[in-house]
Amino acid sequence: MLRDRRAEFEPVFYPKSIAVVGSFTTFAKGGYRFLRNLLNAGFRGQLYAVSASEDEAFGMRCYHSITEIPGPVDYVTVSVPARSVLALLDECAAKGVRAVQFFTAGFSESGKEEGRLLEAEMVKKARAGNFHIIGPNCIGVYTPSIRLTCGPSAFMGETGDISVASQSGGHVGQIIKGCIARNLGISKAVSFGNGIDLDSPDYLEFYGLDTETKAIGAYLEGVRDGRRFWNVLREVAAIKPVVILKGGKTVAGARAASSHTGSMAAAHAVWSTALKQAGALQVDNINDMVDILMTLRRVPPCPRGNVAIVSGLAAGGGGDSVAAADICLESGLTIPPFSAEVKEELQSFVTWPGAILHNPLDLSSLGGNMDNLTKGLNAVAAEPAVDTIILQAHADDICHGWSPEGLHRIASLAVSFAESKAKPVVVVLPPGLAESERLRAETRLYEAGLAVYPSIERAARALGLVSRFWARRG
Repeated sequence: MLRDRRAEFEPVFYPKSIAVVGSFTTFAKGGYRFLRNLLNAGFRGQLYAVSASEDEAFGMRCYHSITEIPGPVDYVTVSVPARSVLALLDECAAKGVRAVQFFTAGFSESGKEEGRLLEAEMVKKARAGNFHIIGPNCIGVYTPSIRLTCGPSAFMGETGDISVASQSGGHVGQIIKGCIARNLGISKAVSFGNGIDLDSPDYLEFYGLDTETKAIGAYLEGVRDGRRFWNVLREVAAIKPVVILKGGKTVAGARAASSHTGSMAAAHAVWSTALKQAGALQVDNINDMVDILMTLRRVPPCPRGNVAIVSGLAAGGGGDSVAAADICLESGLTIPPFSAEVKEELQSFVTWPGAILHNPLDLSSLGGNMDNLTKGLNAVAAEPAVDTIILQAHADDICHGWSPEGLHRIASLAVSFAESKAKPVVVVLPPGLAESERLRAETRLYEAGLAVYPSIERAARALGLVSRFWARRG
């Protein structure tokens, strides 16, 4: 059974006070960036700067040790040389600190025995001092609800219900940015690096019981305790979707993982099989990670995987329809034929002699008639065999062949259709020459809570994987 660790993780994700330890003289220093970002974000708590040699940072007093700070300290973020960390941990224990995050590197990931021995001593001090270590070799925690930035990453988005755990600081930053760009809110995220104390099973266990988390994303390079990891993952994946990107799939990648976070990666085939058996969704890159998280949170479950494809909103959509059909079928989706009743409804306003009223549906003959496009969507939504509608729109064709305003009218129509809840609709809106108009329309769709994909390949891959996930869940 999952352990209820919510109180234990409170100072990790919701610290009321943070001390930044390091140097604040230049941007090149980790302490400078950590403190600056927290100040700029408006961290909703008490901030302290600690430096052995500096007296002021960003107009704040610099304390020369943790124990000099007058108030309580929940969370300490550290950017000092590895040789200094044990003495610092003694200060943290004396101060009653609850969580210590190390940006500092140079431990087991170096491949040197002294690095591994130093980590072991750090864990001993954490156990004796009753505090947790995040890292080392990581950028720490991101909690937008309290304006807690992820270390040197200055990005800050809205609060949501997706939580992320990543061994890589760069990857957690990319996932956060990808979610912000799509107006997907994150509840919390952590980069945990070498994970010498709190490791992936700990974060998964907490996310599994966290009421603010509805979907979980994780980037992993390896695990320390394989049996515990699989047991926790299986339990968590039974109650919440867990999307995992596994690094180190190749020999070269595994070697890089070992020097990156000190992880020893098992064979990829073993990982892939185990993740599938545990009920997790496995992806191959960060774009797919964000696509899947968006699909899970914005597209209602469609375990049958039955889709209708609507193309040709301003120009010929025949080629798009053929390509989309192939791609969707290859991704495990089903394209059910329209019933006689739906075809009859379509024939009442699609009067072009060459029109083919099948699924996929080419509506290029409508010539931008919004009333008839609305009728077309409603007719397709009336098909009982269809779970989700994929609306393919090319901004270039619409803006140059019709008008830029036409693109925004189509976006508004998609929003209105989604709000009607007739059937879930997702939008494929590839980048192109009319990029400024496309981005405006995409933003409108994201803000309304729709799922938008830059290609039919990515849409089909996400919808196919998620539909199979819901089918397994029953």
